[in-house]
Order: sequence, then C-alpha cells, then structure tokens
Amino acid sequence: MPGHPFEEMGPPARRPARHVHRQLQKPLQHKKPPTQGQTCAKETPYFAVFEPFQIIYCKSCKDLIPTSSIAIGIHLQGPCYSMAPGPKLDKAAIQARALLATTEDDRNMIRRRGELYTLAAGADMILPEVPWLRPAVSGYFCLLCGQPRRNRAVLREHMRRVHDGENDMWGTTLVQSFRSAGADWLTFRVRRRG
Repeated sequence: MPGHPFEEMGPPARRPARHVHRQLQKPLQHKKPPTQGQTCAKETPYFAVFEPFQIIYCKSCKDLIPTSSIAIGIHLQGPCYSMAPGPKLDKAAIQARALLATTEDDRNMIRRRGELYTLAAGADMILPEVPWLRPAVSGYFCLLCGQPRRNRAVLREHMRRVHDGENDMWGTTLVQSFRSAGADWLTFRVRRRG
C-alpha cells in the first residue's frame, strides 16, 4: 500500500545555492590637482573680468557690476543668484572683488562710466567681436574724437553738443554695447572674428 504521497516523491531536492553578486572593486583613481586657472574659475563662479575695460560683469545676465563690494553683494542677492545674506554672500563678494585686485571700491559709477567712455573712444580701440554679448551691429563713429554710437541721430546730437555742429564728420563701423540695468551705455568698435 502506497504511503504518503510526499514519500513517493523521494527525498527533497537540494535547492541551488544563491548566487552572491560581488561588486567588482575598481582600482582607486588618483585625481590630478587642479591648475591655477581651474582653481580661479571654481572660486569665482558668478563674475568675470572683461579685460580691455577692466570691468566685472555677471556671467548669468551679462550685466556690468560696479566694483564696490556693496554693489556686488546686492547683485548676488538679486534675481541672478538670490543668495541670502551671510558668510556665503560675503565670501562670493570678496572673491569677485579679488578679480580686480588693483581697483579701489568704485561707488561713483558716473565717474567710472566717464573713464570707460574715454577708453572706448580711443581711435585704436577696435576689439574682436565679443561672443558673449549681443551680436555686433552697424553703427557710426565720430571722425573728430572717435566716439562710437549705435545710431546716426545720437551721433548727430554728439556732433552738435561736443563739436559745435560739425557736419559729415562720421564714419561707419561695427559696434557692440554693454547693457547696464537694461540700458545701453558703453558702445565700442569691433571687428568680426575670423
């Protein structure tokens, strides 16, 4: 007489052992220390210097920033970065100021703009087109003093006020402009790259 049904099946089969998944250990990779340029770029992620004019600009909004620590701090709290006041904000402002180590805090932006106008008006100041600004457009420049302008009406006003109404003393050129608080204010002559 047959026994219990399970007895007819014989001894229980041996279960296969679970496979243990071993993670392959990767050899440790030693990183090279960063170069000086990489260190500077890492330390100042918010601002850069536009060399010909020695001015700080915001990498996010491409706006000019006055060189005072207060103005830098205010910009860092604005829509570009929205940093809360505190040590992080102070450190970022100090790092931005260090980009122009030789320039004193410039709270008088009107005087600074006058200096930049003079520099941009130099007859030999023709820069390669700056890729991070809006593309160059056709503009005009005064043949008497070299001041570049974006449109002819503004140049005529310049001729009337500064050069006692001289006429036909202008040439055509390519110009680019910095924007500050939404207004064009520093226009300079450029040439196409390449």
